[in-house]
Amino acid sequence: MALRVTTLLLLLTWLTHTNAFIVPSSSKTLPTKLNIVTSGQDDGKPAVKVKKLTYGEESRVFRRTVYTPEDWVRHRDPNRFFRNLRSLVDSGIVVQLFKEVSAVTLIAFLAVLWNAVAIDGFDDFDGARHESLLHLPRYLLLSLPSGPFNLSSSVLGLMLVFRTNTSYFRWNEARSCWGRIVNHTRNIMRMGSSWMLTESYEEDPLIRRAALADLELAVWEFPRSLQRHLLRAQEDEEPFQMEVRERLSPRDAEALIASAHRPTKALFDLSNAVERLPISYIKRIEIDKSIVVLGDMAGACERLLSSPVPLVYTRHTARILSLWLLLLPFSLWDPFKETWNHVGMVPCAAVIAFFFFGIEELAVQLEEPFSILPLASLTNGIYARAKDYNSYHDENELLRTNGVKPAFTMEPKPPL
Repeated sequence: MALRVTTLLLLLTWLTHTNAFIVPSSSKTLPTKLNIVTSGQDDGKPAVKVKKLTYGEESRVFRRTVYTPEDWVRHRDPNRFFRNLRSLVDSGIVVQLFKEVSAVTLIAFLAVLWNAVAIDGFDDFDGARHESLLHLPRYLLLSLPSGPFNLSSSVLGLMLVFRTNTSYFRWNEARSCWGRIVNHTRNIMRMGSSWMLTESYEEDPLIRRAALADLELAVWEFPRSLQRHLLRAQEDEEPFQMEVRERLSPRDAEALIASAHRPTKALFDLSNAVERLPISYIKRIEIDKSIVVLGDMAGACERLLSSPVPLVYTRHTARILSLWLLLLPFSLWDPFKETWNHVGMVPCAAVIAFFFFGIEELAVQLEEPFSILPLASLTNGIYARAKDYNSYHDENELLRTNGVKPAFTMEPKPPL
């Protein structure tokens, strides 16, 4: 028994050095790093070549779902179970787990082949029993008792539950942060556009409208800069620069693009836009409270982006899960002795590996939430609502010219 366990552990030590079971230990092995290669031009300048992403990374852009009432009706459809089963082979999780599940399935198949051909014998298709071809001693049989797996399965389940719950909490916190960003940008536009009607000391409607137009762009500038800050440069840098140059003035656009920390620069521009509003400083202070919340939410998003679940927990869970599943086929030898040559253990091992590796993969997918959140839809929605508030202001501008005047106390006091 000791020799058998030692042989299995040596085999699994070699298998677990494959990329399918290793969590990157440092930034040197991250697949998202850029490779600098020679461009092949006469000037010899280096060209930037982006390493091809895995299917799992490429498919994250298709998980940025925004639901409508009609989508919720389809989501609750009683036929959803059959629909999900039909699309099983197209699932990104299935494709992403191909290497891991294949490794477990291969071990189960090799165990059946080795035990039947070398040690235990086998049955042919007619049911006739044949002795093993190599006649090796039974202590080389690739089989383990199922008791240790039964005892350790609850511990493994608790580790996976904690892993997935922590990852979901990170996703939920990120979505809550962006929900507050949406709400407070609306508050800024609501207060600005409303108070400019009745609380402004500026009589010229064109000046008031220009100040609101600057506020509208500044309100959009912050979430758009934060979106770019949270996503990969290869995905969002070019669209970001194009949109900024399209909507902002050339000077403001280039200053934002060149800034080292764009969300901070956008908050600075937003504060300046509020400061230029021709309303009482008391009202501007009230608006600034929402700007403070925006800064807090940017910091919370940066915290989630830069601080993963402690790597010691992630790696330990991945290693235990990998070893547990790679050894599992050997514990299935005896339970499947009633099947033809124990072959039933092969699909069983594959299904169990898919279940457990799938839970761990879900946790990995949720741990970094921003690349699966619909940040572009949220940012576009913020800009659309900002334009709506300005349109409400324009529709009600006539009320001001028909006798609604600001109070004298709202005029700015001369400097001392």
